[in-house]
Amino acid sequence: MAVHRDYLGLLEAARGHAVALGNFDGLHAGHVAVIAAARQAGEATGAPLGVATFEPPPRAFFQPDGEPFRLMRPARRNMQLEALGARSVYELPFNAAMAAMTDTEFARIVLHEGLGIRHIAVGFDYRFGKGRMGDAESLKTLGRQFGFDVTIVDEVGAGEA
Repeated sequence: MAVHRDYLGLLEAARGHAVALGNFDGLHAGHVAVIAAARQAGEATGAPLGVATFEPPPRAFFQPDGEPFRLMRPARRNMQLEALGARSVYELPFNAAMAAMTDTEFARIVLHEGLGIRHIAVGFDYRFGKGRMGDAESLKTLGRQFGFDVTIVDEVGAGEA
């Protein structure tokens, strides 16, 4: 499995994946469902499975003096993602430039131009862009604009996988 620590300058082989996007600070049932949705879309389109997350997590960027909260370290998380079938993990650098991107800029610059995604899966409560301006539904609209499909995964109840 390949681990990419940026979205810029990727080789063509690292682009065009069906991607699960989220924080993935631990791999609970909701995360596994988002990854499964991306895998299913990839199988339907012939795209490899990728997982995109942020490093450091946005919470650590916005609350640098806050309590540590990681459920697992990136290396362990990546091993578990590989076991779930991920061919690539994108550890998107969460910094001031990323935090300042609007939802449209994130979809265009990171997802479309950078990762060249074919499909993306997110949870029903996914928020992104400056001030958390975008949500899962707006990502669908942006996907149509930039040429990628979006799956929104419903809430996974207790005991569901």
